[in-house]
Amino acid sequence: MNTQKNSTLAIIAEMQNESIQLPNAALVAGALAMWQKLSAAGEIDPSLCIPDEPSKAPSEAAARLRQLSERYRNIAFDMAAAALQDMHPRAASAVLAAVTLQGRQGLLKSFDPTDQVLLSANRRNLNHLPAEVCDLLIQIAQIESSTSSASVYLPWEPSGQLLGRALAKGAKVAAEHLPAEVIDREEATHYAHLAAANFLCH
Repeated sequence: MNTQKNSTLAIIAEMQNESIQLPNAALVAGALAMWQKLSAAGEIDPSLCIPDEPSKAPSEAAARLRQLSERYRNIAFDMAAAALQDMHPRAASAVLAAVTLQGRQGLLKSFDPTDQVLLSANRRNLNHLPAEVCDLLIQIAQIESSTSSASVYLPWEPSGQLLGRALAKGAKVAAEHLPAEVIDREEATHYAHLAAANFLCH
């Protein structure tokens, strides 16, 4: 878990080095890390994968992220694309270089964004739980193995912490989706999309 956190913290640190102030930096870093992971694993269409040299073409990277978001209806990737487009090209290139470096070093192979919300600078204003409480809730729900056939209903669980854990245990999860106009304003909901992205093609 520490390695996974350090991987996205390195991406966040690169944003700070480039004087990029994003209130949702943890979300953007998590979405970029997830994109790198899915691309390296060959789990998404090659046309949607992170480019071989994304730092040389940040606008192409942003365009692919938008396409990925549309294909899988996952707003976390759209948020990352918007952040890249808002950055100065040099800054966007530096951030993308940090992402690909983490990928080449194998640090994102087991990246799990389930608790990424806990890295948010805005977490006090977001609905989230301590990781240990989430683990306990999954145990109480008796979702015990990666081959579980349990069905779980998670109404309005915006952080993705329970969603990611339940999916990792093999449960079939039904979750409510907030209206688009609320999603656009509710940063926490984006973390649920990020957690779900870990299971796009599993």
